[in-house]
Amino acid sequence: MHETQIRSDRPLRKAPEYLIQQPQHSEITSGAFLLLFFAASIVSVIVSTLIR
Repeated sequence: MHETQIRSDRPLRKAPEYLIQQPQHSEITSGAFLLLFFAASIVSVIVSTLIR
């Protein structure tokens, strides 16, 4: 009985770590999307100047 309690406690200890890691990943992905959007805007400006 005690072994099952210890095993059930381990996933509970791992859960908060994943919850803490999720916001970091979301910040990284949002930063990456901002960089991609910024790069796309620069490329569009360069292409528009080349076409002119």
